[in-house]
Amino acid sequence: MSQWFAGKRVFITGGSKGIGRSSAIQMAQAGAHVGIGARGQGAIDETIAEMKKVAKPDQRFAGVAMDVTDSGSVNAGAARALEMLGGLDVLVCNSGAAEAGPVLDLEEDVFHRMMDLNYLGHVRAIRAFGPHLRDQGKGNIVLVTSVAAVTGFWGYGPYGASKAAIVQMGESLRQEMKEHGVKVQVFYPPTTDTPGFAQETITKPDVLHVIESESAFNAAHSSDKIGRELLSAIEAGRFYNLPTWDGKLQNFIVKHFPTIYHWIADDELAKGRKKVADMRAKGIDPKAVKLKT
Repeated sequence: MSQWFAGKRVFITGGSKGIGRSSAIQMAQAGAHVGIGARGQGAIDETIAEMKKVAKPDQRFAGVAMDVTDSGSVNAGAARALEMLGGLDVLVCNSGAAEAGPVLDLEEDVFHRMMDLNYLGHVRAIRAFGPHLRDQGKGNIVLVTSVAAVTGFWGYGPYGASKAAIVQMGESLRQEMKEHGVKVQVFYPPTTDTPGFAQETITKPDVLHVIESESAFNAAHSSDKIGRELLSAIEAGRFYNLPTWDGKLQNFIVKHFPTIYHWIADDELAKGRKKVADMRAKGIDPKAVKLKT
């Protein structure tokens, strides 16, 4: 295992579940002092207990209950985390969730929630921890977005827009922080089998679940795998980080052959609708389709 994280002080928003939790445990195993922020104290405590199992006795850990949709909560949590960790070297903005459905069918509140949690949640964390990194003249700010930021698809209008906003803000932040010696990085996880994804599946349209489960250009990756890729990306220091073959392929097609991407996306949607109709006609629940790994 690389020694890059040894002694580094890291804070991860959304650090108690999914990619954030897996990354936190792996960073602890690599020798980092790790802080995590999330809304549920129970999940925070459980994650810290798992980190301590793989860490050395002298490593420090900070569990901070915070709500990234509330600036006061984030600012107070950041102050506690900086004190408990003794400063900060790496900020990972990882909080987020998805709500899916057609643009014309969703309530306006969904669009507000996606921007408030996914995009502004990152902004609040950056504004709370960023001055510390700027003033010390070094560090990394890592913005976890999604492949959905580049591959627009039916039903993911609000979610994709909030994730794309992260990328565009990151472009500006990269230049702003570069003069202070701080690296800004954007990480694009693909479909990842996490508790959040499972919760999202309950309410998402059946056609989306079927398409995501069977697409030749999409696979559900484990949070441990994506966590390892996140650690590697941070160490490498690149701005753009597409960690898996399917994300790289989708990004390449969208960027260089957008018409072909639209044809593929439209074809997958048509096939997904047909499959859902066939399953319902046979009395089969489309949500019973298992994710392809």
